Amino acid sequence: MHDQAFRIAYLASADVRLAARLARESSNLRELLRQLNDELPRSSQCSWQQLEQLLRSDTTTATFTPGAGARHEFLWELKRECLALTLQCFPLAQRLAFIVVDICGLNGDLLGCTKNALGVRLTRVRERLEETVGNRCGHLNRTHPCSCNSRLGIAMRKDMLGKHLPLLECPRTPHDAHISRSVKALYKSLPIACPSILEEAAC
Repeated sequence: MHDQAFRIAYLASADVRLAARLARESSNLRELLRQLNDELPRSSQCSWQQLEQLLRSDTTTATFTPGAGARHEFLWELKRECLALTLQCFPLAQRLAFIVVDICGLNGDLLGCTKNALGVRLTRVRERLEETVGNRCGHLNRTHPCSCNSRLGIAMRKDMLGKHLPLLECPRTPHDAHISRSVKALYKSLPIACPSILEEAAC
């Protein structure tokens, strides 16, 4: 349950340490969702304009270039962080609906809202993600304009990822080895597990 709880909390907050703490403290997923509603602002925490400026406002010129082995890990970190930050552009209720139902495949009843409200939230997130991520992310189409390889330098320079080794583990395969067939499939395929490296928030 801890990895599932961490996955939900990380995507809802884009904060590894907060997600690890909430995953440790929650005895079940309903309690986790209550904690997320209590601790996270209900409004959007990032705008589409801010996200554009963060990653796509200028050319790729790195002030920090990780070595070959570390680059593999940082590219996975960027892929996860970028997609988690994208979800922060939605109000919390919409964000949680997409994470719980579409990404984790759980019953929407966990969210404690009506079926109509759930349907509206999911529709809004799906449509907006298709307009943004679906039309530009290289993980959905290699000809799309945005790729982690070309944006890593910007992310490092703007301290989006920091300069330390990523906290989340990554597969041995390259971050762009496979093309996802949909935005939902892209999110579902992200390797996200509670990091053992965080001893103070060990799961």
